[in-house]
Amino acid sequence: MDYNRLKIKSTAMSELFGRIVLERESSFLNRLKGFKVVINDAVQEKKIMNGSSEEFQVPGGTNTIVCKVNWCRSNTFSFNVKAGETVYLKVSSGMKYFWVAYAILMVLLLGRTFIKQHVNFEMNIVVIVISFAVLGYFLFYTVIRRDKYLKIEEDQNSIFAK
Repeated sequence: MDYNRLKIKSTAMSELFGRIVLERESSFLNRLKGFKVVINDAVQEKKIMNGSSEEFQVPGGTNTIVCKVNWCRSNTFSFNVKAGETVYLKVSSGMKYFWVAYAILMVLLLGRTFIKQHVNFEMNIVVIVISFAVLGYFLFYTVIRRDKYLKIEEDQNSIFAK
């Protein structure tokens, strides 16, 4: 077997490919679930876990990437990569006001539980309306905008990209 010939062939193949480094921001939302990564309509073996990053080899030219968790997914992000080049991307939650909605819901639910005094009827209606609005926000992102539940974008702050 000619090992030099194999070495030359593998070097030529690696020159046709670029790579992407995909970083997942650490977040409370979906922290226990790995995101599936789909590059050019092919599901990758490696899932990206909370607060970690993964490297993927992609062919030179225009490529697409999507991340999925359960039935929700990210936007389809298109990027160009040259052979031998590295592109840095990040995936994060698409829910802009998650913490605000979560805090409001917890204050309402826990506040109602720990208040010992009688609460008037009008206050009950306000609590119910606000609770439904917050739950509606969560349902909106998991049902109607499920294709924008996650967000992929170019990582401008990566220390390696500069």
